[in-house]
Amino acid sequence: MPPDPPPSEPRGISGGGRVVIGVVVAAVIALGVLAVAKWGESARVAEEGDCVKVISTSDAAADKVECSTPEAVYRVAKKLATASGRCPDGDYTEWTGGKRTDTVKLCLVLNAKEGDCFKTTADGRNETDGRVACSAADFKVVKVIQGKADKAICAQGELAATYSQPATTLCLTEK
Repeated sequence: MPPDPPPSEPRGISGGGRVVIGVVVAAVIALGVLAVAKWGESARVAEEGDCVKVISTSDAAADKVECSTPEAVYRVAKKLATASGRCPDGDYTEWTGGKRTDTVKLCLVLNAKEGDCFKTTADGRNETDGRVACSAADFKVVKVIQGKADKAICAQGELAATYSQPATTLCLTEK
């Protein structure tokens, strides 16, 4: 049996030179990290609606956590049985992990509420976001609209991220 493939470089859709994990924002902030790696065991068993925290972006290591905790930056919107599966339309962050014979892909949305602030950090290979105090943030969530995925809902000057499943729009401002 051949060995597991090495982790692939995460790739992001970047706009304005900045990758913000969890959210693709109107060609200024962009998300969409695809990583193939080994996760913490609990991330592999995460189901739709569960939350995950990133342990290491270098290894794409993540664990399932309670959604109410500060480290629960992402919520699983869709779980796909294969690495080649496609996430629904939207600004999802994609995490792929497992072994060659047991691989899953999670389509993640930013686990955010109005007033939450996030900062982008880099570890040499990737950029990731974490929830931080607004005084140290790169962007702030100003509005969360459930039931609609429409960038036009956000006010002029706000950045928008949309997800089709579940239909959600996040309106953000840069700090």
